[in-house]
Amino acid sequence: MSIQNSEDGQNTSNHQSGECYVVQVIIRQAYKNVVKELTAFYLSQFEITKAIESILYAHILAPLPEEVRVEGSGFVLRGKRQPWVYGKTLELSWGQQNIKACDEKWSFEFEVADA
Repeated sequence: MSIQNSEDGQNTSNHQSGECYVVQVIIRQAYKNVVKELTAFYLSQFEITKAIESILYAHILAPLPEEVRVEGSGFVLRGKRQPWVYGKTLELSWGQQNIKACDEKWSFEFEVADA
């Protein structure tokens, strides 16, 4: 993955241009109100995906706190990173491009925000 400044195209990370990464991401519901959580998740899935992608990209650039919290439109997403031991055993590629496994995996809990 190459992280670039959108204005001038300059590489803004310490990673070499063209590096690719894989990370394990788990999303669980809080199970406080299953029907509301499923409905809210369905309606917010694009926003949730973008929030998680942003967290992952930011973490590749500079380590984030072990736990993060995102408040969206009607939901709360709590994320926690942990060492990804299994990831270190993987040898992955996309065509000729080697893919690096991130050192940590992320687990997120989704719940409906209090109205």
